[in-house]
Amino acid sequence: MRIRMPNDSKTYRMVPAWFFQGKEQLMLKGSDEPIDNPRNFDGLYPYLVINAVDGSIIDPSLGY
Repeated sequence: MRIRMPNDSKTYRMVPAWFFQGKEQLMLKGSDEPIDNPRNFDGLYPYLVINAVDGSIIDPSLGY
C-alpha cells in the first residue's frame, strides 16, 4: 500500500499491508428495510489497514 510520509505531503512509501474492507448497513431491530446512511455507497469501505511487517495499524489518511 502507498502510504504518505508524515510532515511531507509529496513523499510516499510502499508498505506491505493487510487491507480489510467491507460494506455497512444500518438496520432497526425488527425491521427488514435498511436506514439511509450517508456513508452507504456501492463500493467497499476500508475498515482496517495493518502493516504486514510489524503489525502496526495504518491510517492511510494520516500517513505512516
